[in-house]
Amino acid sequence: VVVVNSAFTADTFMETFTSLRERPRVLYPSLNFSAFDKPPGSVDNAVPSHARSVFLSINRYERKKNLALVLHALNVLHKRLTKSQWSSVHLVMAGGYDERVTENVEHYKELEELC
Repeated sequence: VVVVNSAFTADTFMETFTSLRERPRVLYPSLNFSAFDKPPGSVDNAVPSHARSVFLSINRYERKKNLALVLHALNVLHKRLTKSQWSSVHLVMAGGYDERVTENVEHYKELEELC
């Protein structure tokens, strides 16, 4: 029995190992319950009250997600809006990364620098 962590990975497995006939079974990763051991941080001020256009991005901070594109697109928008219009635009990038994966830590720092 072959077990993978998502339907996408099962599809990729089948495309890669074409001589195998049995489709892998999907066993989704369990939740990290320790994240629920402490109360969440406050998000009361995550979106300013004057924000009229709010863009929300929820992702893992991984290069393959191309989150830098969001920041570049926001910069293009900034250049096209008046100062008054721009003041009502707000971006929330929510997510996280696995601190054990060096690439993800590096990418998070890259995103911070782009901001």
